Amino acid sequence: MAGVIRWGMPPDFYLIMAAVAVAYGARAWFRARFVRDEARRRRTAETVPLQRIGELQPGARVRVSGTVGRVIERARVHGFVVGDGSGDVFVYAGAAALLKRAALPAAGDAVTVVGVARTIDRRLDGDLGGARLVFAGGEAEPLYIV
Repeated sequence: MAGVIRWGMPPDFYLIMAAVAVAYGARAWFRARFVRDEARRRRTAETVPLQRIGELQPGARVRVSGTVGRVIERARVHGFVVGDGSGDVFVYAGAAALLKRAALPAAGDAVTVVGVARTIDRRLDGDLGGARLVFAGGEAEPLYIV
């Protein structure tokens, strides 16, 4: 009877139960972390100052609101142009986190973008119409679409 515990249960049963307990604990921890991180993102997006697109300066974290003019999908460029009457910006949608939104906006939708704008590099971005600046997210400078 080597390898069998005398009280009736095989040792594998306890290992399986321990693995199930760890899985449930990890699931609860990840859910709580997701809720906490989502609340932090929303607070951050609401506290960033709102600016008009025509007044934007590259390099500052800002929040802009406008209407999606058109969606651009080419070889390396996937995103949309947002305008508010004072100018247009291009938003790379691939690296953006969606807040209070289930899907990316379509043409004509109202949208708010929070991030750091940079000037257009024609070699990298190509022709983006009348857009003056580009919002592209990254780990150091996250991009939020509200």
